[in-house]
Amino acid sequence: SNPVYVAVPSMDWPSSAPFPESSSSYTSWKSQSAVKNRTPMLYVGANDGMMHGFRSSDGEEVLAYVPSNLFSTDTTSGLHYLSDPAYLHRYYVDLPPTVTDAYINTGSGTSWKTLLLGGQRGGGKALFALDITYPTSFTEANAANTVLWEFTETDLGYTFSEPTVALMNNGKWAAIFGNGYNDSGSGDAQLFIVYLEGGLDGSWSEGSDYLKITTGGYVGGTNGLSTPAVIDEDGNGTADRAYAGDLYGNLWAFDVSNSSQSKWAVAHKSGKNAVPLYKGLSSQPITVEPVVATHPTEGGSPSYLVYFGTGQYLVDSDKTSSGQQSVYGIWDSGSSEITRSDLITQTFETGFSSDVRVQS
Repeated sequence: SNPVYVAVPSMDWPSSAPFPESSSSYTSWKSQSAVKNRTPMLYVGANDGMMHGFRSSDGEEVLAYVPSNLFSTDTTSGLHYLSDPAYLHRYYVDLPPTVTDAYINTGSGTSWKTLLLGGQRGGGKALFALDITYPTSFTEANAANTVLWEFTETDLGYTFSEPTVALMNNGKWAAIFGNGYNDSGSGDAQLFIVYLEGGLDGSWSEGSDYLKITTGGYVGGTNGLSTPAVIDEDGNGTADRAYAGDLYGNLWAFDVSNSSQSKWAVAHKSGKNAVPLYKGLSSQPITVEPVVATHPTEGGSPSYLVYFGTGQYLVDSDKTSSGQQSVYGIWDSGSSEITRSDLITQTFETGFSSDVRVQS
């Protein structure tokens, strides 16, 4: 997978409420000698079934982690399959790792930690979290403290969605991601919010350890939610809103701005049914994370421009697909179920030199 370089902490979490303040602030933690001088590392997942950690100074591998869902006693499954003479390519640990700092309690008191969240993309239906705060602690004897949790769930499909770690408005740190593709549950596109402290006891309970916000059976067939863009509306550093597309071309908005998790939901409803911000074409799946910007001239709440392209490259038939795809800019002004017919077609003007492009 794509490698990630990790040296000194580089996030910009605030040092004011609702974040920890004074001696417990992020700024104070970053200034500590043990943190400033920690060993620079390179982390990368591979189709040998492992998340690897290499010391950047000399390339020495000091960490190799195998997610438990890749274990199997079947000689044609798990890591056994790598030695099969008839081996055909499998992905295993294929999702680029997400590295972030968060203020959580992993069993020895609440403190700032540097965490790595990994997944398997086309290689499996699970995510995991590792404590990579101090690479000098990567020993076999300390393995149980390095591995924080592994997360699997019936409605979690192949984990193509990259998680965003954020402080939620209920005061808990969480990983936010789409449910991915080809789940074995309801088949609905769903947003997962998994609390970082949720699975530390080795078990998961929906409602207390994690939440699912479903878009419902709005379209037929098996759907799936792609990587969400998470935004902070009021500037205090917490997650308030998320945008994500699904395999049927719909763009969804999620409201997580309330201090009570019971109020978090799809932002737009028709009666009791969730409806998308943009109702797209089923032939134009959205498999990328949207880009979100504040509208430059129009006020109000919400008032965001959400940009995304369509198309997918997931299955063999995609190699020969010639269906038209598009790039969209959608204004979220509080309305819903915007359709393609509501939009203005943009083209490139003719009559200019080959190195200049002017939009209509």
